Amino acid sequence: MKNKLYLNLRYVSTKGELKEQLFQHPIYQSWYNSKYNMNHLYLFLDSLDEGMLQLGYLTELLLEYLQDVDTSRLFLRVTCRPGLFPDSFEKGLARLWGDKSVKAFQLSPLFLEDISQACVDYKIDGKDFMNIVKKSNMAGFVTTPVTLRMLLTHFKSNGEFPRTRNQLYEIGCLELCAEPKRKMITAFPLTPSKRRFEIAMLMGAITIFCNKQLISKGNPLCNNDVVFDIHSWKITSSKISGIHSDDFEELLQTALFKELEPNKFSWSHYSYAEYLAARYVQDQELTGSQIISLIENEERNIVPQLYQTSAWLAGSSEEVFNHILQNDPEVLSLCDPNLLSDSSKRALLIVLLDRYEHSGSYNSLASWEFFKQLYFSGIEEVLLSYLDMRAMYSRNCRLILGIIKEMKLTSLIAKLFEIATVCFNPLLAEQALYVLTKVIEEEKDKAELRKVLLEGKVDKDNSNLVVNYLYPLIYL
Repeated sequence: MKNKLYLNLRYVSTKGELKEQLFQHPIYQSWYNSKYNMNHLYLFLDSLDEGMLQLGYLTELLLEYLQDVDTSRLFLRVTCRPGLFPDSFEKGLARLWGDKSVKAFQLSPLFLEDISQACVDYKIDGKDFMNIVKKSNMAGFVTTPVTLRMLLTHFKSNGEFPRTRNQLYEIGCLELCAEPKRKMITAFPLTPSKRRFEIAMLMGAITIFCNKQLISKGNPLCNNDVVFDIHSWKITSSKISGIHSDDFEELLQTALFKELEPNKFSWSHYSYAEYLAARYVQDQELTGSQIISLIENEERNIVPQLYQTSAWLAGSSEEVFNHILQNDPEVLSLCDPNLLSDSSKRALLIVLLDRYEHSGSYNSLASWEFFKQLYFSGIEEVLLSYLDMRAMYSRNCRLILGIIKEMKLTSLIAKLFEIATVCFNPLLAEQALYVLTKVIEEEKDKAELRKVLLEGKVDKDNSNLVVNYLYPLIYL
């Protein structure tokens, strides 16, 4: 017998609610009290990182409640955004289920065929679209559904792309709240789209900073702690005033929101709220110290649920950027590199490399697309300083080689040849050869690679990699 139970942790704000909505749920209780060995429960816990409870506390509670269950009959699935899943939680689950029974998977990015199909759906020429994506250095935006939809919508109307992720989200959110999905009969005329965008910024700030994950149109809900009731809240902002409940109702009918049940709404994608909350804070013209007080905990680390909003804020405030750089620099991997100055990019790269070298913990928040956009004038000198031959066994080397590949730093080809032929670390030599095959463009460098191969300077195990690159027809 298979039982299924789903819970969105985004809407759980207390220990009592977690117990009531999950462990006291009739489906869970029926399974828990069953003595039948074939009675299995498939438990799905969604939005671990977006929960109202502090992430560490939430995972501790889950482990506490799960410690006395029959794990042979329980199949648990937990979703969380990349880089935010606590290591301690994964280790705790492994203690309960065993190392071999606990696996972590990352959702694959969209493939080219997915993007091509989306272009067909939007009636856009897929080849033209992808050519402009490559020329505009926007490849990182087409691999996730939310930003791909924004790009396609804007491209179809304008024939071009925004220059930065910040512009993409601004344009995307403006278009999403441009007009309600269905017209309303109200005592007031329809709100202009710019004004509706300002109200959306306020709604985002309430969601993110006040932990109001649900929006209600006045109907009583079982949990008022996570509910923003548009009829009972008073707006005191000096920047946004004169708002009627009809304005909120009108906003709720736009594509920014989805209706979960009658008169009960949530954001159609949580990233909209994170971006709009940051925009609201910026619009209030708060000082850097005021912003920092909003986003950090007692240990001066950024609250995990506020990582993305903090990254948006860091891109527009040097004081906030420098504070996060000193205390929690991995969070800055979520910001838009295009908004950073060369000096900020340099400082961030050095801090990330140093922390990785000393802690051995890879920054799981950073993507290769992030490093690709982190290029600044003089980055070659910075990377070379970390690639001293005495440090060939350091943790940083493999990461740096990956950065060279992503940025296609042809000026470092000589160093790649040195690592590939002189380094005594076979894994590093293999990676250097692989990077060479991705970076080399000029015929003189290909000739040098042939020479290295013929002179036997390449390990036998790696020679096939070089031959396959230089003479691809042999493998057809």
